[in-house]
Amino acid sequence: MCWFFRLIGTASRRSRTSRSCSPSPCEGRARSWRHVANKVPLRYDATVWSIVFPLGMYGVAGIYLGRADHLPLVGIVGSAELWCAFTVWCVAFVVMVVHLWRSVVHVGPATVTTQENA
Repeated sequence: MCWFFRLIGTASRRSRTSRSCSPSPCEGRARSWRHVANKVPLRYDATVWSIVFPLGMYGVAGIYLGRADHLPLVGIVGSAELWCAFTVWCVAFVVMVVHLWRSVVHVGPATVTTQENA
């Protein structure tokens, strides 16, 4: 099993060096494995949104492929993936709002140093 994740890691490094704008599905799985197996803390980063778009597009492509080629199973898988993408979008949005609340809106009282204190 270890060879599989080395292969995914190599592919994700190659895709990052090729300046691709969206991660591959394998890279998304490798990122999730990083947080589950290696216990790396999960923090919000704006690059999270680069995962949401490809998930939705793969789902929509599956739905349209199932309709065009009369493959109902492919359409069902595409619909399930679209719901998964919607769930990921909701989670990313909530985490973004929480991050903005903690970092921008909910800042502590400003400490002003005056010349009297200096």
